[in-house]
Amino acid sequence: MFALHFRTPRALPASDRQMLETLGQHLGTTLEHLRLSATARQLAVVEERNLVAQGLHDSIAQGLNYLNLQVQLLDAAVERDDLAETREIVPMLRHGVEESYQDVRELLNNFRSRLGTGELRPAVEETVGRFRRQCRTEATLAIDESGGAWPLAPEQQLQVLFILQEALSNVRKHAMAAHVAVTLSHGRDFRLVVQDDGEGFDPAEIATRAEAHIGLNIMRERAARLGAQLHVRTRPGHGVRIELVLPAGRSSGARELADTRPAPTTTETQS
Repeated sequence: MFALHFRTPRALPASDRQMLETLGQHLGTTLEHLRLSATARQLAVVEERNLVAQGLHDSIAQGLNYLNLQVQLLDAAVERDDLAETREIVPMLRHGVEESYQDVRELLNNFRSRLGTGELRPAVEETVGRFRRQCRTEATLAIDESGGAWPLAPEQQLQVLFILQEALSNVRKHAMAAHVAVTLSHGRDFRLVVQDDGEGFDPAEIATRAEAHIGLNIMRERAARLGAQLHVRTRPGHGVRIELVLPAGRSSGARELADTRPAPTTTETQS
C-alpha cells in the first residue's frame, strides 16, 4: 500500500488511477522479490554454517576426543610406572597432535577460499598441490577443457572446490591410499572425479552408523545445493571413487544455488 497526499481535494481521472494501480503492483512485486531474496540469502548462510559445524565435528572434535583418550591412557600408565606402555602412547599422542594441526590448517585454508569467474582451474591446482605437500599420498591431476570454458558461476565453482577439498580430506584421514587421481572435465556435463586406491569401505555398514562418514554427508549436501549428482563407488580393499556430475542444464549461474531440492546421490559397491 502507498498513499498520495494533495494540498487541496481533487479527483483523479481514471487514467491516473490506472497508472497508480499499475505502479503499486510493480512496487509490490519488487518488494516481494527483495523479501524472498533476503530469505534465500539467510537460508544459504544457515546451510553454510551447518556444513561448517559438521566439518568442525568431523575434524577437530574427533581429533580432540582421540587425544583425550590417549592422555587418559598415559596417566594410567604413569600411575603404574609402566614405562613400556608410556613409550607406546607418546608417539600416538604426537601423531594425534600433528593430525589435529593438519585439520585446523585445512579448515582455515578452506574458509579463505574465494573464487571469481574463471578461477576454478588454478584453485583446483593449488588444492591438489597443497594435498601433495601435506601428505605422503601421490596425487595426480588431469584437466580436460575440450568443452570450452567452465560454465559455472563463482558460487558454483566454490561449491565444487569445497567438495574436492572434502574428498581429499577424506583420503588423507581415512583411505590409507598410495595414490589418488583427480579429474576435472567439461564435455556435455561438468564432472569432477576423485579416485583413490586405499582401503575403501562397505557402504551398507557405513549406512547403519549414525555418525559415520560425516565427510560424505557434507559432500552430498553441497552437491544438492548445486543440483548435481554425487556417485560414490567403493568396496573394502578396492579404494573409493567419488564422481560429481553437474548436468549442462544446471550449470547456468548462481541462481541454481537457491534451488535446494535434493539431487540424486548414490553409494555403490564396486563389482
